[in-house]
Amino acid sequence: MPRYRNEIAKYIINRSDDCVRCGKCAQLCPHHVHVLKPGYKYFAMPKSYLCTGEACEKMDHYRIDQCPQKALRIAKTP
Repeated sequence: MPRYRNEIAKYIINRSDDCVRCGKCAQLCPHHVHVLKPGYKYFAMPKSYLCTGEACEKMDHYRIDQCPQKALRIAKTP
């Protein structure tokens, strides 16, 4: 059993209202940070604790750059 109820994230991912729910981030993210459940209209909150952050920027699957609406933002946890 985990010591804390919620995981502590190194990075925080924010999805703005510009998101059109195209699902590209959910399809391509190998870490399952972005989840759009079948039959649901809206995304769940991004699972920031799964994000690899800066290491992900060097990969082809980097979601922040591939969002057509530029609706995703990533920041280090203070």
